[in-house]
Formats: sequence, C-alpha cells, structure tokens
Amino acid sequence: MEFWCYLLLRVITAVIIPLWLMAGLVSAGCLWPPQVREWLLVGKTTDEFKEAEKDSFSEVVALKKEIEGFKNTVRSQMKGDREEVKAFRAEAESFKKSMMADLSQVNEIMSTLLEMRRQAVGGHEI
Repeated sequence: MEFWCYLLLRVITAVIIPLWLMAGLVSAGCLWPPQVREWLLVGKTTDEFKEAEKDSFSEVVALKKEIEGFKNTVRSQMKGDREEVKAFRAEAESFKKSMMADLSQVNEIMSTLLEMRRQAVGGHEI
C-alpha cells in the first residue's frame, strides 16, 4: 500500500508542478511564490559582476574629479579672458579719447586757418 501512495504522490507532483510552472510563465510569475520568482527571474550576481560594478563606480568617481578639475581650469581661463577684455576695453576707450582730443585740436587748427584765410582775403579786397 505504501508503494501505491508514493507512486500516486510522484505522479501528482510530476503533473502538477510542470502545470504550475507553465501557469506561472503565462502569468509572468504572478502565480509563483516570491522565492520561486526570485530564483527564476532575478539575475545571479557573481563576484565578477560585483568587481565590475566597483570598477565602474571608481571610474565614475575619477571622471567626476577630472570634470571638476576641468571646470576649475575653464573658470580660471574665463577669469583671465574677462580681465584681458577689460584691459582691451580700457585701451580702446583711452584710444577713443585720444582720437577725440586730436580731432578737436585739428578742428581748432582748421577753424583758425579758415579765420586767417578770411582775414587775408578780406584785407586784399579793401
């Protein structure tokens, strides 16, 4: 009798478990208990993957440091460029003032020459 009970149990498990697994596949694992879902669906992490993850993290940290250094370099270059532009602007303003002073002086000289010419022309006609 014991033999028949074990045989019946084996047949039932041989039929029910595959049906249960197929039903779980069709339902995307909703009909499985969490342990079975985790065992079948969650990827296994190995030491190799963990090391690769650590390496990737250290590379990201190194890249962040490198980017921060690059930012500081760019900022210092921009500051130097701003100072250079300010110097050019001051030089251009100085040149403009000098040219305006020279043009004013030329205008005064031309006015004086015109006045002298009028006096010279007017003196001959009298």
